[in-house]
Amino acid sequence: MKRGKGRPDAQAPGDQGLSDLSEDAADFGRVELRTVRHMLVRPAKVLAAYMDGGPTGHGVYSRPLRLYLTLCGFMMLVLFFTGGTTATLEQLERLQVSGIDIDDLAQQAGKTREAFLSDGNDWITLLIVPVGTLLYVPFIAPLLRWWDPANLGWRRSFRATLTYLNAWTIPLLPLSWMAWDRDYAGVSAIALTGLGIIAFMRTGRGRWFRTTAGGLTKCVALVLVTQLAGLVAFPILAGVGLLGGLYGN
Repeated sequence: MKRGKGRPDAQAPGDQGLSDLSEDAADFGRVELRTVRHMLVRPAKVLAAYMDGGPTGHGVYSRPLRLYLTLCGFMMLVLFFTGGTTATLEQLERLQVSGIDIDDLAQQAGKTREAFLSDGNDWITLLIVPVGTLLYVPFIAPLLRWWDPANLGWRRSFRATLTYLNAWTIPLLPLSWMAWDRDYAGVSAIALTGLGIIAFMRTGRGRWFRTTAGGLTKCVALVLVTQLAGLVAFPILAGVGLLGGLYGN
């Protein structure tokens, strides 16, 4: 059958020309980079866009959960490249947790103490970022819902929480290599707390608090609930580490 004159061949739905591929390459990551930039410069406006325009802020920004998981992924890479965590299981001994004897458990597993700790810490390294960071969400969301005068409900409260966590995590990324290093424990704790306060004050003014004094007072409550989230995460990670030491290869 002859093709009609001047009629181009039909293009398969999956085919892409060079211009299409160029457009895809140019657009890749553009929304995420815009979101990161605006979170650094004007986080309160980004939060307002998310509250008024849904999870994409009227189609302008990356979804807050997606961005937060991406940031956590970068933190995991940093953790792996810097040797992983080595503190959690040893902390059980320092706390003298009843019934936890690393040497005895290593003997049960048929391993040396060093091999037991290495296997356990490998599993903790794998889970410490997703468990430790995602646990912040259910602890912080009730506070932000309570403090929001518009009472926007749970869905927007979780969206607001993730926005705050993104505003906190983005400037923290360059310092994340210190977070699980015992030699820098004091410095990382100060940096973590300080950046969390700054993120809250810059993101929530006019929505979660009206005055600087009120904002700082609420920061105290926020620090306490994040510490509580850490306390909940610790036994989960320690349990994973002990099982990894016992049964990991």
